[in-house]
Amino acid sequence: MFTPSPHQQAAFDFVEKGTGNLILRAGAGSGKTTTLVEMIRRVTGTSIFLAFNKSIAEELKNRGVNARTFHSLVFSPVLRARGAREGAVIDRGEKWEASDFSAGDFVICLITKPLVSLAYQLMRAHQPAYIMGKEIGEGLVSLIKKLNAKGVDALRERLAVYTAREVEKANAKKQEDKAQLIQDKSECIAFLIDALPETSRTVPELIRVIEGLFSSKADAVVLSTIHKAKGLEANRVFWINRGFRCYAPRQDRQIQQETNLRYVAATRAKQELVLIDLGGGR
Repeated sequence: MFTPSPHQQAAFDFVEKGTGNLILRAGAGSGKTTTLVEMIRRVTGTSIFLAFNKSIAEELKNRGVNARTFHSLVFSPVLRARGAREGAVIDRGEKWEASDFSAGDFVICLITKPLVSLAYQLMRAHQPAYIMGKEIGEGLVSLIKKLNAKGVDALRERLAVYTAREVEKANAKKQEDKAQLIQDKSECIAFLIDALPETSRTVPELIRVIEGLFSSKADAVVLSTIHKAKGLEANRVFWINRGFRCYAPRQDRQIQQETNLRYVAATRAKQELVLIDLGGGR
């Protein structure tokens, strides 16, 4: 006869009487599978147990549990969509023009700087465009104000010093994600400084351009980091610099994170996924 421990009983009580969500933390050999099986048996009504891989799902099925993998649950409806239009993947490389983009197109990239570069090109070509994530633009403006430079040339110099110092500090603490974010912010600002016309090379004009890039517009091309694109779709999606890698040296968790993001990127298009490169790797 199965006799639950106090912790297991607390979990069973939650299933039978509690509301909301429950997170269980259990180490190897602690009886977590048995606990979960007993929990699922106490659920009233219809239920399903989702597992990360097939072997776990099969083991649970043998123990009388309605178990499936996440993949099979999601993929089955895809197979059933017999009338769905066949999609297309087009690799344009660097052979693209601003006129290839239309209002309603969705553009994604792993980092922000290529989005800023493309958005600026589209706006120069009189194609309305904006970058999702107003807080990203606010972060760029905040950094500019923090550096407190009187002109854009001085700002460029202070930005280089700031970036080198902060990236070195982040790497020393093994904070590769933070180092990448600092580098990305710096490259965004540096690009926009260089893109300012000679007649308007001022810090206020730089801030105005940034605020314009990150302000939503109707009937526009929408640009987004892959992180922010989760859950969003469009008929036609442009994926910038698909081959770009963030980290070096690379850790297992970073490789897995980028693999997950690539899956997100590849599944945003309903009809057409277009791969383009901006050149320079970033």
